[in-house]
Amino acid sequence: MPTTRDAAAPACARAAHEEARGEVTLRLDLDSECGIRATCAIRSNELTISKTHDERAVLARVPLSELQVTLWHHRQELFGLASSCNAVDDDIVCCADSEDIRNEWLAVFQRLGIDVATKLGADDEEYLDSWLAGIEINGDALKARLAHKLRTLEEQQARARRVEHRAVPALLCDSADEKGMKCRVVVEASVQGGTHLEIRREGVLCASVAFAVMRTSCISRDRVFAFAPQNDPKLGLLLHFEDGASFSEFLDQLPAKLANQRRSPA
Repeated sequence: MPTTRDAAAPACARAAHEEARGEVTLRLDLDSECGIRATCAIRSNELTISKTHDERAVLARVPLSELQVTLWHHRQELFGLASSCNAVDDDIVCCADSEDIRNEWLAVFQRLGIDVATKLGADDEEYLDSWLAGIEINGDALKARLAHKLRTLEEQQARARRVEHRAVPALLCDSADEKGMKCRVVVEASVQGGTHLEIRREGVLCASVAFAVMRTSCISRDRVFAFAPQNDPKLGLLLHFEDGASFSEFLDQLPAKLANQRRSPA
């Protein structure tokens, strides 16, 4: 997944002057099943794509001011990169290892002010052609189904769009001391881009952790959100919210699949 300046990543994962770095698979087109592994790095206002095992073999360089990013409907793991100065209308098709990682790249692009556009793929065009050819001429039905199609596209774009949420006050404590809460720190917690938990203390960012690498649960009765690394649940932490209103405000920021993972305390 891309590591960014906000991410709590090892220093060796990226150089200090880089905005983001991560691996993708480059494909010739949307339907190609084979490709080559490449490393995308954003540094010095430029996106560089190079071979993963030989970064001296640069495949493409695009200034961020010229970078165009494209999504394809129904292809949640793909995104396209192109230059606005290219005469040929042809995207570099990048395949992320998962939809979550693809969305992290989109969050990076949007944080840098790069617009993301959505296109219909070949499957969608064939579907629309056959649907329009077979539908009865009924103006109201046609409008309703077209409106539904547009709403679906807008919802997919909204999920990929980085959303800034208000930080909610909470107490951060060690899960090993869940009942006593002796070691507790006042922090502000928020969810960014639907993919990361951000924790700040007195306005200063302390941690930004991807949900993709965490185990999480919500303890509604105690107004607690528990989280821990997937590879070591013993290193768990708790966010304890003062009242039901602040707890609900935090839950509303979570992706639905996390907000619904509620359990009763033992």
